Amino acid sequence: MKPIGLLLFVVFLTMNNGMSHATQPASKQSPLPPNAVTQEAEPALELLSHSGGPAGPVVVAEQHAYWGLGRELAIIDVSAPNRPRQVGNLMLSGRVKHIAIDRQYAYVAVDNAGVHIVDIAQPAAPREVGQLSSSKRVGKIIIEHDTETKNVYAYITEEKGLRVIDITLPLLPIEIGVHRSITSRSIDVDGDHGYVWLGGQTPDGGFYPIDLTDRQSPKLLDAIRVFDGYGIITDILIRGDFAYLKGIDRTTQYSYDYFAILDITNPLEPIRVSSYKGCMTLVNESDYDIGLTIADHFAFTISCDALQVFDIRDPQNPTIVNNYITESVQAITTAHGHLYISGESSTLRIVNIHDPVNPVRAGSSIAPGITVDVSARGHYIYTADHGTKWGNAETDGGIRVLAETKARPPSVIGSHPGWCMNQIAITERYAYLTWQNYWWHRYASELTGGIVVVDITRPQAPQHVGALTMVETDYSSAPYPEAIAVIGNHAYVGVGKNLHIIDVTNPANLTQTSLYEMPETISAIAVATAATSKRYAYVTSGAAGLRIIDITNPQTPTKVASYSDGYAMSSVVVAAPPYAPNWRYAYLGSGDRLKILDITDPAAPIVAGATEPLGVVINDIAVQGPYIYLATIDGLTVVTAANPAAPVVVTTAALPAPALRVAAQGNRVHVAAGDAGLFSFRHGGSITGHVAARHGRPMQDITLALSDGMTIHPDETGFYAAPPLAAGTYTITPALPGYAFWPHARTFTTAADAVKQDFMILPAPVTNTLTPDAAATVTITDTQGLTMKLDFSAGTVAQTAMLTVTPTVAMGAPGMTFTGHAFELEVMPAAALQDESSFGAPATVTINYSAADVALVSDMEHLTLFQWTAADGWVDAASTCTPASSYTRDPANRSISVAICQTGRYALLGPTNQIFVPIVRH
Repeated sequence: MKPIGLLLFVVFLTMNNGMSHATQPASKQSPLPPNAVTQEAEPALELLSHSGGPAGPVVVAEQHAYWGLGRELAIIDVSAPNRPRQVGNLMLSGRVKHIAIDRQYAYVAVDNAGVHIVDIAQPAAPREVGQLSSSKRVGKIIIEHDTETKNVYAYITEEKGLRVIDITLPLLPIEIGVHRSITSRSIDVDGDHGYVWLGGQTPDGGFYPIDLTDRQSPKLLDAIRVFDGYGIITDILIRGDFAYLKGIDRTTQYSYDYFAILDITNPLEPIRVSSYKGCMTLVNESDYDIGLTIADHFAFTISCDALQVFDIRDPQNPTIVNNYITESVQAITTAHGHLYISGESSTLRIVNIHDPVNPVRAGSSIAPGITVDVSARGHYIYTADHGTKWGNAETDGGIRVLAETKARPPSVIGSHPGWCMNQIAITERYAYLTWQNYWWHRYASELTGGIVVVDITRPQAPQHVGALTMVETDYSSAPYPEAIAVIGNHAYVGVGKNLHIIDVTNPANLTQTSLYEMPETISAIAVATAATSKRYAYVTSGAAGLRIIDITNPQTPTKVASYSDGYAMSSVVVAAPPYAPNWRYAYLGSGDRLKILDITDPAAPIVAGATEPLGVVINDIAVQGPYIYLATIDGLTVVTAANPAAPVVVTTAALPAPALRVAAQGNRVHVAAGDAGLFSFRHGGSITGHVAARHGRPMQDITLALSDGMTIHPDETGFYAAPPLAAGTYTITPALPGYAFWPHARTFTTAADAVKQDFMILPAPVTNTLTPDAAATVTITDTQGLTMKLDFSAGTVAQTAMLTVTPTVAMGAPGMTFTGHAFELEVMPAAALQDESSFGAPATVTINYSAADVALVSDMEHLTLFQWTAADGWVDAASTCTPASSYTRDPANRSISVAICQTGRYALLGPTNQIFVPIVRH
């Protein structure tokens, strides 16, 4: 598989940094925008959670599954197998290779770092309490309780050896014996006979007994040949007088799955009593695969993409009773009548095997895998997974959708399998991903790649809607799709030096609109609309720098400017600063520096500022408010650019693997770290919410002003998130010409994240002048385009007065539901009215409503306009007149009219069905 390609920019770091823009005078500088703000105290950066990594071993103890996900030990509550949920996790120093559980401790082998001892007494808060260091690669761990001495021993395989550790006191492990001879991929202990059995990783695939009579001096006995030719034993299980082996038989130029049963009644002369050769397979180079488990009289093995169930009651004649089709598997185990399958797409599937002949899927837990890109939108996080196994296009990668709430860290709620993903771009309805597929075999290689479109309207169930293959070649050196950006009806995809412009108007039928060639391989793409309403693509091309391309007409992309400083440019983001929405900046990853270009005029970019050299390569950039987040080979770096002329690093967070991509929304920062999974940070305080009209309908061009001078723009769904905020109290005020909002403003504190700070869009208040001797009409059009009309006759007022009608919202009454139509009626001066509230003549209110407004109304004949009174609450508005007025109801045309005789607050309510649910005490 090709390298991901994000870390290839280490060259050029030592080149001169004094090169300037080719079309720009060296002395020209970008002025500081007006009202630029700085914060006296910088928000704190806090790691909230980590999840994901390539799926590895799994073991179940009591009601929890302990699952290796890359460098993470994930703890899954499986007390309800149909609803597994992650309750805890712990990041370790290396990739998890094997797990053994004893008492309240997990012994976790990690590559190149020995064994971590983890206290799991509290599954929600596992903690490392010790470590068994090793200078060699550790393989697997098996634990034995000596019934005579009551001591507890751990047997650990490692490169060229076996170690015996006394873990009777887990916090004081003592190595008591070691044997250096062979490298093994499999181990099990036979306490009845006093042997440890090893499966040789050497080509002969020997089955080695080690005499434990003296644990301080383990004695390797003669190996027993298992295979007819040669092979590798990958797993061993000892049950009574029989050994069950899983391996790879390589008797020819091909390799086959292999299952064998040996009689070890006499450990010195084991006898192979039966064997089964399965499907042809690739040699799995993983050294933590566990493809064999036994429950009762059945053995479960993995052969290619099938779970094979063997009836082993007659060891000399095991019979296959089922082939349960599944996806690529890393490990399996059984417990509590269930089979737990750790899949390569970072899925833990739970299968009910109470009837082993007919296994039934019970539930699953999904995590991000090898996370190579991440995007955030609304309350959801989207990851692109690259996959771990070449050529298995249906399971190797895909898209994961994670939901985030204030109460719990992000968790996967939906996924869709796919090919090896590289980058992801999110719009309101679709996810666009670049993919590649490498298929290697003994003699040749093939490469295909392109883009795929996934419908994310229902985040819990993403659906494939379209794809376009853009690369199809027999040469492994061919370029593949990597960079992608989407705006309007077009996607912009970088494939090698070519910028492909793809029409995505119909996602099910993608077509190429045009092609633009760059001077070097494309590394990143950003697209944005300028203040002039023209659209531009900002494309980085390695050492060739940045090129700005006019894409207003996608059929004829045209270069308008370029910028190069001699460094390899790896990433670009375009954003408007929060204090000057009409300005535009391009943020560039240039070698190990962040460069900021003023692109208010895209044809004449100006260097606004740059950081000092960071000493690490920048892989990706995200911008949120005055903060710029840099994904680097060392982790996450946070830069403040409240003054673009002097961006300053304010904090860093080291990660156990290079940060490949970063996404920011509000005060949340999500980092894709390859095989280390997904990291989520909180940066200071924030406020989130929705701004929408009746029935949740969003509107465009809304601005929310923060009291510190920043502005926020909701996305097309109405969701908004404030940039990271220092501790304090803020007021946020929405604005949209021609409209009002309820409430008018909200005040909040950043002591905790302020969520669901929502606003409703309402028609703006309407005023009119009333005179004693003339009729008047006031009409208000709501956000659905429906009208409410108030007709005033002559004599309504005794003197000239100003009438104000203010649309508002209202709560329903018992048994009544609010239809979305409410208003405040005020006349000034009040002396123009009788007793300062009553009209001299009735005024008629006519309200037009939609089907959605009255969807919960159960009886349209009792749809009623109510007035709010301090003494009695809601009363029928008809009673404000003496005698009471009457209604004109027209359900067919969805309108209602009634005369009213007083100022005040009014709301249209209707009766609704109510369901009373009894409270049942468990």
